[in-house]
Amino acid sequence: MLNKFTAFTFALALLLIQGVSVYGAPVENELNAREPAGFRYNNPTPDSIL
Repeated sequence: MLNKFTAFTFALALLLIQGVSVYGAPVENELNAREPAGFRYNNPTPDSIL
């Protein structure tokens, strides 16, 4: 009984860790979070160069 409970909690913890890591992956990349279009916002347009 204890062995089944330990295996169940271990599998549940693995699933929880995997779900949190998958959910937190886009947030860790701060450039994508701040600028959805990447670096195109920082590039000057031809009008602003002249």
